[in-house]
Amino acid sequence: MEKLKTEKARTKGAFTRTKTKLLMSMEGGLSPKVKVMESLDNFVIAFENVIDACARLQLYYEDIVDRERFLAVSCEMEAMEQDFNETEQLVKGYLNGSHRGPNSNLAEPIAERKNCKTKLSRQKRKSIESHRILNARTSSAKRN
Repeated sequence: MEKLKTEKARTKGAFTRTKTKLLMSMEGGLSPKVKVMESLDNFVIAFENVIDACARLQLYYEDIVDRERFLAVSCEMEAMEQDFNETEQLVKGYLNGSHRGPNSNLAEPIAERKNCKTKLSRQKRKSIESHRILNARTSSAKRN
């Protein structure tokens, strides 16, 4: 299990670093599109790696029937997917020439992502509570 957690942390860090490099390559609108496209390719690979690592950890939690951690990894994967999609759309807009110019705010999706993280955290707590209630009902029904 520790190996899986370490792999997830390592790939998530690589994903974040790659995203930062990608956004920095677009900063000011001065980088050649080829460089931005290479950074986007690296970002896609980093995303695939982190999702694979999370999926392996999720399978482990499913095997040992740890719903809470399983759901936590699921929510984390959803948040990363949303972050990836937002960043990818921003980059595609940049590459298509629809960026807003040198003063465009590249931090906008990050702010939206933080708001999403809060929302996902609330959803996660509700989901975990629902599973606990369901498990409690199932346990009491089995006892009767």
